[in-house]
Amino acid sequence: MANVNAIEGIRYGFRLMGYIVVVYLIGALLSFIGVGMIDSGSEIIGGLLALIGIVAILAGFLGMGYKVIADGVEKGINAANSGSSSGGNSLQPSQSDQRLSNLKQK
Repeated sequence: MANVNAIEGIRYGFRLMGYIVVVYLIGALLSFIGVGMIDSGSEIIGGLLALIGIVAILAGFLGMGYKVIADGVEKGINAANSGSSSGGNSLQPSQSDQRLSNLKQK
C-alpha cells in the first residue's frame, strides 16, 4: 500500500478545493444569469443557461471524483512498480518472504 505524507495530502486537498471553488463559481454564475433571464422574460434562453450551469457543476464534481480515483490508482501502480511505498516503512517482498519462511520453520 502506498503511503502519503501529510504535506502531500494537504497540498492535494488544497488543489481539489481550488478546483471545487472554480467549478462551483462558474456553474453558479451561469445558473444565476439564467434565472435572471427567466425573470426578465427570456424563459427559454434563461432556462437553458440555468440548466447548463447546473450540468457544469454536476460534470465538474463527477470529473473530480474520477480524478481522485485515477490519481489513487496511479499512485498505487507506481508504488507497486517501484517495489516500495513512498513512506518508506513497508516491507520489501524479499523481507516479507524471509519473515514468512522463518515463521513456518518455527
